[in-house]
Amino acid sequence: EQAKNDWVIFFDLDEIITAELGKEIVSSISLQNDFVAYYIKRNFFFLGKQIKHGGWQTDKSIKIFNKKNCSYNGNLVHESIKTIGKIGFLKNCVNHYSYKSFDKYNEKLNLYSQLQAETLYLKNKRPNLYHFFIRPCYRFWWQYIYRLGFLDKKEGFILAYVHSFAVFKRYLQLWMMYRKIE
Repeated sequence: EQAKNDWVIFFDLDEIITAELGKEIVSSISLQNDFVAYYIKRNFFFLGKQIKHGGWQTDKSIKIFNKKNCSYNGNLVHESIKTIGKIGFLKNCVNHYSYKSFDKYNEKLNLYSQLQAETLYLKNKRPNLYHFFIRPCYRFWWQYIYRLGFLDKKEGFILAYVHSFAVFKRYLQLWMMYRKIE
């Protein structure tokens, strides 16, 4: 809302825009077309290796939008753009270099788990055995087997494991909130 121009471009600090993508962005917003926003696919890198499976092969987000027709949804975690109108896709990808150390990546997942737990708490959601046992196991198998994370070898296993543990931790933190445990 505070941007001076209609078109807003937003990238995270760990995302690198290639020269080709930069040119495509400029040409896309210069066109007179019906698109109010553009999806950009991301090449995800973890511990120095490009991850091509486990769900990251289809990772995309709106990074360019016209503020006249778009706004943020206000989520605490993974805030996204709400659009009124057509969304285009850019051909070039942004390179997403996630945290270089495992500990930094794990810290990020811990923060996300805490914020997601707070969101669930505000919605009066209560965890049960399903959330503690089934959801984390499902997350692991979905990411490692169904989304082919095993093709990324050790890194694919590590990502599936830490993400499934982050799901468990989300509901553990939610459970602790209801019991006033810090």
